Amino acid sequence: MYKQTSFFFDEDVLQLMAPNFKIKLENWLFDFEDFRKSNLKKIDFNSLPKSGIKVEKKIWKARAEDFSIISKLINNNIKTALDIGSWNGWLANSLTKKGLKVTAIDYFTHELDGMKAKKIL
Repeated sequence: MYKQTSFFFDEDVLQLMAPNFKIKLENWLFDFEDFRKSNLKKIDFNSLPKSGIKVEKKIWKARAEDFSIISKLINNNIKTALDIGSWNGWLANSLTKKGLKVTAIDYFTHELDGMKAKKIL
Protein backbone atom coordinates (compact mmCIF):
# COMPACT_ATOMS: atom_id res chain seq x y z
CA MET A 1 0.00 0.00 0.00
CA TYR A 2 1.31 3.47 -0.90
CA LYS A 3 1.89 5.72 2.09
CA GLN A 4 1.31 9.44 1.91
CA THR A 5 4.57 11.30 1.39
CA SER A 6 5.56 14.37 3.36
CA PHE A 7 6.57 17.38 1.30
CA PHE A 8 8.75 20.16 2.69
CA PHE A 9 11.18 22.86 1.58
CA ASP A 10 14.87 22.64 2.46
CA GLU A 11 16.86 25.73 1.35
CA ASP A 12 14.35 26.52 -1.44
CA VAL A 13 14.40 22.89 -2.66
CA LEU A 14 11.07 21.10 -2.32
CA GLN A 15 11.65 17.62 -0.92
CA LEU A 16 9.15 15.15 -2.41
CA MET A 17 9.98 11.99 -0.53
CA ALA A 18 8.90 9.98 2.43
CA PRO A 19 10.98 10.62 5.56
CA ASN A 20 12.26 7.02 5.64
CA PHE A 21 13.42 7.31 2.00
CA LYS A 22 15.13 10.62 2.79
CA ILE A 23 17.06 8.92 5.61
CA LYS A 24 18.15 6.07 3.29
CA LEU A 25 19.17 8.55 0.59
CA GLU A 26 21.14 10.69 3.04
CA ASN A 27 22.94 7.60 4.37
CA TRP A 28 23.86 6.54 0.83
CA LEU A 29 25.08 10.05 -0.03
CA PHE A 30 27.16 10.18 3.14
CA ASP A 31 28.88 6.90 2.21
CA PHE A 32 29.45 8.11 -1.35
CA GLU A 33 30.89 11.48 -0.28
CA ASP A 34 34.59 10.53 -0.29
CA PHE A 35 34.38 9.26 -3.86
CA ARG A 36 32.51 12.33 -5.05
CA LYS A 37 34.87 14.83 -3.41
CA SER A 38 37.91 13.17 -4.94
CA ASN A 39 36.34 13.19 -8.42
CA LEU A 40 34.64 16.60 -8.51
CA LYS A 41 36.28 19.22 -10.66
CA LYS A 42 36.10 22.97 -10.08
CA ILE A 43 33.07 24.24 -11.96
CA ASP A 44 31.41 27.63 -11.91
CA PHE A 45 27.79 26.47 -11.61
CA ASN A 46 26.43 29.90 -12.58
CA SER A 47 27.93 29.65 -16.07
CA LEU A 48 27.07 26.04 -16.91
CA PRO A 49 27.14 24.47 -19.44
CA LYS A 50 30.01 26.71 -20.70
CA SER A 51 32.18 26.29 -17.60
CA GLY A 52 31.69 22.51 -17.68
CA ILE A 53 33.20 22.23 -21.16
CA LYS A 54 36.54 23.33 -19.71
CA VAL A 55 36.36 20.47 -17.17
CA GLU A 56 34.72 17.54 -18.98
CA LYS A 57 34.69 18.49 -22.64
CA LYS A 58 32.65 15.62 -24.17
CA ILE A 59 29.92 15.54 -21.54
CA TRP A 60 29.40 19.29 -21.26
CA LYS A 61 29.75 19.89 -24.99
CA ALA A 62 26.81 17.51 -25.47
CA ARG A 63 24.85 19.41 -22.80
CA ALA A 64 25.64 22.73 -24.51
CA GLU A 65 24.36 21.25 -27.78
CA ASP A 66 21.20 20.05 -25.99
CA PHE A 67 20.65 23.56 -24.64
CA SER A 68 21.13 25.01 -28.12
CA ILE A 69 18.48 22.65 -29.54
CA ILE A 70 16.07 23.36 -26.67
CA SER A 71 16.61 27.12 -27.05
CA LYS A 72 15.62 26.94 -30.73
CA LEU A 73 12.35 25.20 -29.76
CA ILE A 74 11.37 27.92 -27.29
CA ASN A 75 9.20 30.65 -28.71
CA ASN A 76 7.47 33.66 -27.12
CA ASN A 77 4.38 31.58 -26.27
CA ILE A 78 6.34 29.24 -23.97
CA LYS A 79 6.51 30.66 -20.45
CA THR A 80 7.15 27.57 -18.29
CA ALA A 81 9.29 24.44 -18.37
CA LEU A 82 9.59 21.23 -16.37
CA ASP A 83 13.12 19.86 -15.90
CA ILE A 84 12.88 16.23 -14.74
CA GLY A 85 16.13 14.67 -13.52
CA SER A 86 17.58 18.14 -13.10
CA TRP A 87 20.78 17.01 -11.35
CA ASN A 88 22.51 20.28 -10.42
CA GLY A 89 19.91 22.46 -12.12
CA TRP A 90 22.15 23.74 -14.91
CA LEU A 91 19.39 23.43 -17.53
CA ALA A 92 16.74 24.91 -15.23
CA ASN A 93 19.03 27.84 -14.42
CA SER A 94 19.85 28.37 -18.09
CA LEU A 95 16.15 28.36 -19.01
CA THR A 96 15.40 30.77 -16.19
CA LYS A 97 18.01 33.17 -17.61
CA LYS A 98 16.00 33.03 -20.87
CA GLY A 99 12.92 34.23 -18.95
CA LEU A 100 11.06 30.95 -18.39
CA LYS A 101 9.53 29.92 -15.09
CA VAL A 102 11.05 26.50 -14.44
CA THR A 103 10.18 23.67 -12.09
CA ALA A 104 13.15 21.33 -11.59
CA ILE A 105 12.75 17.83 -10.13
CA ASP A 106 15.52 15.58 -8.85
CA TYR A 107 16.21 13.52 -5.73
CA PHE A 108 19.87 14.53 -5.72
CA THR A 109 20.12 17.72 -3.63
CA HIS A 110 23.78 17.88 -2.60
CA GLU A 111 25.36 21.34 -2.34
CA LEU A 112 28.42 20.37 -4.41
CA ASP A 113 26.75 18.94 -7.49
CA GLY A 114 23.04 18.47 -6.83
CA MET A 115 20.01 20.78 -6.79
CA LYS A 116 21.57 22.88 -4.01
CA ALA A 117 24.75 23.56 -6.06
CA LYS A 118 25.25 27.31 -5.91
CA LYS A 119 28.94 27.72 -5.29
CA ILE A 120 32.16 27.70 -7.20
CA LEU A 121 34.02 24.69 -5.90
